[in-house]
Amino acid sequence: MINPKIFILIVDDNSLFAEGTASLLSLESEIAIAGIAKNATDCLQLVMSVHPDVVLLDINLPDASGISLISKIKRAKPNTCIIMLTGYSSNEYIDASLKEGASGFLSKDCSKQDIMIAIKQGLIAEKYPSRILLKNLMKTSSKDKSIEGSGSLVFQKSNSNIINDTTLLTSREKDCLKLICEGLRNKEIAEELGITNRTVEYHVGNILEKLGVKSRLEALLKYKKNI
Repeated sequence: MINPKIFILIVDDNSLFAEGTASLLSLESEIAIAGIAKNATDCLQLVMSVHPDVVLLDINLPDASGISLISKIKRAKPNTCIIMLTGYSSNEYIDASLKEGASGFLSKDCSKQDIMIAIKQGLIAEKYPSRILLKNLMKTSSKDKSIEGSGSLVFQKSNSNIINDTTLLTSREKDCLKLICEGLRNKEIAEELGITNRTVEYHVGNILEKLGVKSRLEALLKYKKNI
């Protein structure tokens, strides 16, 4: 039985980048390029006509902000997975996109592997930040504060109650969160800590639950905001 193709719409006014990305993804047997749009107007028209599964959306478009376009795409086609393409690693851009309904964030110099992971995780509603964005975000963190700190680091749960991290996360959960912030995936975290992949999944699930978030990216942003 042949698996159905994943239809991708690429939205970027840089023709060289858009066409290069399309050519790269076309090499994957499970991917079909539904179209390329250079602006917001063309994007919305193509969303309605070609019904893409995934939209790779540039943050900066000539006629609109990519972030403002997210809600319009979602209103037209609620099940569409939207992955932002960005040269920015600002919390504000990522926060705004996340709130509007984006499923992932990719630096424009990311690898094809990152794009494919983001597409697949986005389709199962798991928000995906690329390694490069994670590292860029963490570079702006205060160097004298670390996740293993003695209690000065705090997280804010969704109910706005501030809880000290030492009462919130176990030592192993903090180890996992630190590696998540470095851009490692579950398999790599397991290898780094000498534990099984299933154990990592268990710890990550606990981290998300305790921090009151739904994705690794949101956990990173919550950590980043409070250091």
